[in-house]
Amino acid sequence: MVIVKMLKNKGKFLGFDIKGHVGKGEIVDNIVCAAVSSAAYMAVNTITNVVNAQARIHVDSSGGMFARITSGYNQECDDILKGLEIHLFEISEENPNSILMSSEEAI
Repeated sequence: MVIVKMLKNKGKFLGFDIKGHVGKGEIVDNIVCAAVSSAAYMAVNTITNVVNAQARIHVDSSGGMFARITSGYNQECDDILKGLEIHLFEISEENPNSILMSSEEAI
């Protein structure tokens, strides 16, 4: 299962932490994982290369990704991360038991 944790502070999105893999070995599972990874990379690249905000980003050897905005935060960053949350939620609705969505209040 892919576990997605959206990081927020007072209702504003700060980043995300994505871990895990669907892991059943079926083609649809690989597609779900690829869709999550692609969306996460697009969000991070847009925030850092288009909006020019700074972020702490870590990708681990299993494909998990952590990203948190460290400076240059603005409404565009919030909108991009909200869009990511909506996108991943829709994927989870289409693929029950593949993605677990949550949010965490971060300081």
